[in-house]
Amino acid sequence: MIKFDIQADPQNAQSFMVMENIDVNVARGLRQGFYFAGKDMVRYCRGMINDKSKTGRLYMLSKERTVKGIKKIRKVKHQASSPGQFPANFTGKLNDSIDFEVKGWDEMLFGARDQYTKHGVDYGKYLEIGTKRMAARPFLKPTIEARQKNCQGFVVHEVNKAIGIK
Repeated sequence: MIKFDIQADPQNAQSFMVMENIDVNVARGLRQGFYFAGKDMVRYCRGMINDKSKTGRLYMLSKERTVKGIKKIRKVKHQASSPGQFPANFTGKLNDSIDFEVKGWDEMLFGARDQYTKHGVDYGKYLEIGTKRMAARPFLKPTIEARQKNCQGFVVHEVNKAIGIK
């Protein structure tokens, strides 16, 4: 038989409070860990899309912008990405659409979505998996794979912090 000898101590009350609220504290730690993991994945993915060391085709594109109500079109050089590389950034729409959302305490969504309609940019899925005419330029799966250990570390750290383990 195991016998517990608990004596009056100011720290006992704090320990009992932590044990009573352990489910709430763990849930809070998980949410916080997911938040930091999501921020880390977004930062990494955007950085890799903006990375200038692409090795695909170099070609001229027309870039349109409006200045004081007048449309101006200028030709710019664009270095595309090769198959298997992160997509090259041209308009910034894909880059701006990379986001995450923490749902509850047990789910985090990470992907590309449009800020205005809350759906992914229409070409994000084609870049990720490819088409009959274009090889894939994945950006979500490689981000998750590259940042997996960091994300686990964020979650463990935040749960430990929430339940009082330093």
